[in-house]
Amino acid sequence: MKKSLFLILGAILVVSLNERPRAEENPTKKWSNKTQISYLSANGNTKSTTLGAADEFEYRWTRWILNINAGGLGSQSARVVTAEQYYANEKMSFKLSDRNYTFEKSGWDKNRFAGIANRIDSSVGLGREIVKTPRNHWILELGGGYVNEQRIRSERETFSSGRAYTKYAFNFSPTSQFSQDAEYLHNFERAKGYRVNAETALVSAMSAHMSLKVSYLVKHVNEPAPGFGRNDTLTSAALLFNY
Repeated sequence: MKKSLFLILGAILVVSLNERPRAEENPTKKWSNKTQISYLSANGNTKSTTLGAADEFEYRWTRWILNINAGGLGSQSARVVTAEQYYANEKMSFKLSDRNYTFEKSGWDKNRFAGIANRIDSSVGLGREIVKTPRNHWILELGGGYVNEQRIRSERETFSSGRAYTKYAFNFSPTSQFSQDAEYLHNFERAKGYRVNAETALVSAMSAHMSLKVSYLVKHVNEPAPGFGRNDTLTSAALLFNY
């Protein structure tokens, strides 16, 4: 499991670094990359290890913006896997004006301990930067799409979906930031089958290319797969490497 996470992260980094624009064609930097790594090891009365890795790559044209994210999290206790999840997604945005944009977004995730064997979620929509100042940034996105989901111990489900997303970020200083985001995913085939995701995060720079991120993530599935709970939470502290 650990080797798979490192291989995934290594592949993402290689692709990201190879995407650097040529200096003669792009005098200003158009791409950025953030790599996140977290590791926890407990020994003694409790023997457990938790490893998390994620990568976010962004490339900006004049009006187009491409975002690619991928990552994974694994945990073992007494050599027994207790958590294992992976995800990958891409998002392409097109600026309609200074604050308005349209986007398409596709993602895949797997979390067998939450009852998800495979899920593909695609959507399109409109977004707006409601507040855009040096210290405050608030965006809102609305859209719709389609979900293809294979649950554990349950039949495959496909349904049209709706998506509402918002994120607020506040810069305490040039080196520290607070952010809060929330996402509501609606199931148009079954109203009670909605999902809600929310993350609270604090990032503080330690150097020009390294930061510390502390976050709290909540995932709510109103109608989970049989035998699984509705809520999952994750509290983490991780190192961010910025390029």
